Order: sequence, then C-alpha cells, then structure tokens
Amino acid sequence: MRVRRDGDRLLVTVAGELDLTTAPDLEELLLASAPYVDLELDLAELAFIDSSGLRLLLAERERALRDGGRLLVKGAQGSVARVFSISGLDSHLEPRLPRGAPRPAHQPELRPAADNAFAGVYAAEPPSVSAIRHLLCDWARALGIREELVGSIGLAVSEATTNVVVHAYADEPEAGTVTVEAGLEDGMLFVKVCDEGRGMKPRPDSPGLGLGLPLIAQMTDGFEVHEAETGGTEVRMRFAL
Repeated sequence: MRVRRDGDRLLVTVAGELDLTTAPDLEELLLASAPYVDLELDLAELAFIDSSGLRLLLAERERALRDGGRLLVKGAQGSVARVFSISGLDSHLEPRLPRGAPRPAHQPELRPAADNAFAGVYAAEPPSVSAIRHLLCDWARALGIREELVGSIGLAVSEATTNVVVHAYADEPEAGTVTVEAGLEDGMLFVKVCDEGRGMKPRPDSPGLGLGLPLIAQMTDGFEVHEAETGGTEVRMRFAL
C-alpha cells in the first residue's frame, strides 16, 4: 500500500490481494490517516479482492457520504473489475468500472496431471484463506483449466473458507480446521469445503457483510450447503469445464 495526501483528499494505491488476511491492514492505514474527506483508491495493481475487501470499500463509501465527501475507485481491471460487476457494486462507485473479460469461445484441452485430486486440512485462521486459494488455483492451472474459470474457483473457495474462519469456531476457545477437497467428475470440477464447527449461524460483525454466499452463487454452476447433525458445515461447489 502507498498513501499520500492532497489537502482533504487521501490517495491510496493498493497492490497484491485484498482478502480476510490483508483487508485489516488497509483498514488500519485508513484509520491512521484520518481525518480526510475524499478517498481515492487506485486498484490498477490489485490482483484479487473478495467480500472482506468489498465490505471495507462499502464502509468507506458510507463514511464519505456522512462527511460530505466522495469515494473514487479507479484502475480496477480483470478479475477485480469482474467482482465489482457481479456484486453490483460497480454502479455505486465512481467512475463506472469496466466489465470483466468476455468468456473465451473455446475451452483448451485439459492436460493430464499426476494426480487429478486435491485435498488438504488447514488451520481455520485468516492466513489459510490465501494459502488455500493459491494452492487450489495452482492445482487447477496444472490441469489446463482456463484462467477465467481459475479466477472463479479462487474467489468461490476464498469466500467458503472465509466463512469457516469467521463463523465456524466463533464459540470455541481455539480455531479448528478447514478441509478442502477438489477433483474432476462428469465434465465438472467440484470443490468441497468442510469444517467441524457451529455451522452457518450469522454473526453481526461478519467481515463479509452477507456478500459471501451471493458471490459463490455467481461464481459457480451450482453449490449446496449441508449442515451435519453432529455439527459442522460442508459447502459443495461445482464448475462446468
């Protein structure tokens, strides 16, 4: 993050990824830079954003409205612009953000890999969200999955694992685990995200602000949420190849 001030306007350049792990860093920077009226965010170097980042931008938009200022977002492109578009937030930010890249007409042939299955168990902590996303996306790329679909898989699994980190073990003294499995089946790529916690009970302080499941619905060709009688939640997502 890079920041400079121009009178009452704060100009911030954000690079890299904005998710559950890094959104608090941007929030802390903005708090440390207050007071300011207008906020200009340059997202040209931002490669990824999920509902945690969107929640922060929505909060900044509300602050700007209360203070008589404005939020200006510029430079969003690729998968970041696509997230703004599918979430409907592009109509609320200035200037209007470009739409994501069109879906390619032809699917490249999948390359065989040593193991077409993905599986791992991780600590249900914020750093795991980014780690799981990168590992799963690298696995999908190794199979020859087209890049737009890789982006959809990454965002969907980021939202599902964020839900586990925020909700699943909220009543526990220590964080539990999140299990992620993926594979190919009948022309579909499937991903399962499972926990052993309290299930999908809402929290008023959720950093996703209710955006997570709608984003998953937009990214997938079908998803289901199952809660076990003994506790825990399984999110099953499907992506057409």
